[in-house]
Amino acid sequence: MKFKAFFLTITIQKRKLPQKEILHEQHVQNIMD
Repeated sequence: MKFKAFFLTITIQKRKLPQKEILHEQHVQNIMD
């Protein structure tokens, strides 16, 4: 559960990055889930 909140925070922080990078983060997040 803590990991989910952790990755959510990272995703919010990385919104400044290009869309491709954000999609990559979401893909990694799905793997972790």
